[in-house]
Amino acid sequence: MNPSSGPADWHQWPPHPVGAPGPGRPPRPWTVSVASALLVAAAVVALLPLVSLVYDLVHFDDVLRRAAERTAASPQEISQERSANRIVSAVAIAVVLLTSAALFIPALWLRRGSPVARAFSCVAGSGAALCCCGGYGLSLAAQSSPSTSELQAEVTRLSARETPAWVPLMSLPAVLVVPLAITAVVLLLLPPSNRFFRQPPPAPPPQPYGGYYAYPANHPEEPTNPPDSPDHPPGNPPRE
Repeated sequence: MNPSSGPADWHQWPPHPVGAPGPGRPPRPWTVSVASALLVAAAVVALLPLVSLVYDLVHFDDVLRRAAERTAASPQEISQERSANRIVSAVAIAVVLLTSAALFIPALWLRRGSPVARAFSCVAGSGAALCCCGGYGLSLAAQSSPSTSELQAEVTRLSARETPAWVPLMSLPAVLVVPLAITAVVLLLLPPSNRFFRQPPPAPPPQPYGGYYAYPANHPEEPTNPPDSPDHPPGNPPRE
């Protein structure tokens, strides 16, 4: 219908306010907001050991060369030590990056009430805590175990003497990953979080016209004096 000839035929219902909770879902509780913030903080803190790992990887060849000169190590021992360091460093860097991503990505979707994000966050938080505890245990075991060769002992001694103090200190805040992740998992399992992530009831059936309403159609009015009526004057046939 032409807007100039009358009122519009279709009018849309008012849209749903942006950011308002959907039908049947309660407002976001503080437990979900705090858990999301804790997971993001844990993801950031988990990246700090990359400083020490990258520093050791960059400077290892020079340390290994000088240690080999002092111990008269064979080329085979040097090659084995270099390969072992690269494999261990690559695995450690991959674990750090995956742990941080597993904590950070689901935390972004928690605020939207996604049950899948909640499940992934709980799994990622528990897994990150276990990985960190296992990594601390392996690090302590490696430091306490005696070196298997003179070359390894010299490499360890040179690395400990020449590495700046700020490099290992950068990794110390990573111990906070465990309490942050565990606290976030506990908050996600509390009753307020359970009510928030509960699936809402099914939406009502769609309204006619897909959420629109229409005015009655305007029908043309019939002539008040049709040609064949008795009131029509004779001798004036209707024009075709």
